[in-house]
Amino acid sequence: MFDQPLFGIALSLVAFAVGELIYRRWHTPLLNPIITSTTAVALFLYIFHIPMESYQNGGRYITFILGPATVALAVPFYRQWQKIAEYRVFLIIGTALGAVVGIVSAALLAKLFGADRQMILSLIPKSVTAPIAMEVSRVIGGQPTLTIASVTVAGVLGAVCGVQFLKLTGLKDRVAIGCGIGTASHGMGTASLTEYGELEAAVAGVCIGLTGVFTAMLAPLIVRFLI
Repeated sequence: MFDQPLFGIALSLVAFAVGELIYRRWHTPLLNPIITSTTAVALFLYIFHIPMESYQNGGRYITFILGPATVALAVPFYRQWQKIAEYRVFLIIGTALGAVVGIVSAALLAKLFGADRQMILSLIPKSVTAPIAMEVSRVIGGQPTLTIASVTVAGVLGAVCGVQFLKLTGLKDRVAIGCGIGTASHGMGTASLTEYGELEAAVAGVCIGLTGVFTAMLAPLIVRFLI
């Protein structure tokens, strides 16, 4: 039964549905459905000694949906394109600087904590969406598996406490919040913005793409100077 694709699909959907109910009941960032559902699935597999490969027989179908889900971000962009167009220069400059800061900070912090060269290279594309991050990691000599783990952590942190952190710094502008989350936390962070407003989500969706482009262009160049 565990080897059937329906098992992985059903487990993921049930875990996320329960996570949503918990989040609505106790509306706190620590109970974000991404965290609770992921933890629940991991514990279920561990307790019942179910191989990850068995879960992935169904989980890969959910992963496949990530592509259309990402494309669906074009809907809020279409509705908000006039507002976004007003800030096009700001968004381009902001995402370019954000990409540079993301690359440099990841490399320097990893070096500070004694990470080896491959680990450092694997962490560099942590702030961009998974498909781009994996390709950038391969190009610069990183390990894509480690890169995916760092991408997941960046996304979860952005989804759980990204907006709250930005507001603590005094940042209240909706476009700036969308730009910050989209640049640092890709799709996961952007998905969390839907509860705050369509404009924030639309801006973040644009910044996901821009950050991916800038990171792919700049990462190989910056690596030469830092590592």
